[in-house]
Amino acid sequence: MPRHFMTIDAARKNLTAIENSAVDDLLAGRLCRRDFLRHGSVLGLSLPFLGSLVAAAGLGTQKARAEGKPGGTVRAGVATPGGAIDPVTYYDSGSYQLVFQTAEFLCIT
Repeated sequence: MPRHFMTIDAARKNLTAIENSAVDDLLAGRLCRRDFLRHGSVLGLSLPFLGSLVAAAGLGTQKARAEGKPGGTVRAGVATPGGAIDPVTYYDSGSYQLVFQTAEFLCIT
């Protein structure tokens, strides 16, 4: 028996029937790497554990689909501030999030 099969079998001994079903789907090709990591994390399995199963199955890291382009835009989702952004008087989470993104590293603590 190849070593990677022994690794997978040893890991499967402690899994429930539903978790083992996800592993079966991965090995049969019915789940891609991304979907397996998503399903496993929903089931409460840790990402290092899931990563070891993916690596043992021979589906390790994948190359990036495209290179990043210089001058691109970074978008972040934050709550909308409730009023003017005044660092002395802000009180809501949207203001905190906005100020933390722009001014967090301006202060020495």
